[in-house]
Amino acid sequence: MTGVILLATAVGLLIGFVIGRMRGGGGTPALSPDALDAEIAKLPGDVRGRIDMLLREGQVIAAIKEMRAASGLGLRDAKAVVDRLKAQS
Repeated sequence: MTGVILLATAVGLLIGFVIGRMRGGGGTPALSPDALDAEIAKLPGDVRGRIDMLLREGQVIAAIKEMRAASGLGLRDAKAVVDRLKAQS
């Protein structure tokens, strides 16, 4: 019985993985590096300052939320922009 449960769990995980990959759940951002830089350039100075401050304080999630609110980007792209900002600092 335990073997059946383990097999069912493994199959479920595999199906979930495949569906996630089909939905674009890969690790690469949809925006190119140039597009990321363009999004950074479009940020108003006060927003950029708040994001930089949040990153200095180690509040990456709050920085991503700020980026999303200011730009209208989706989660994956906003995270990619914030990661790029973090790497530049």
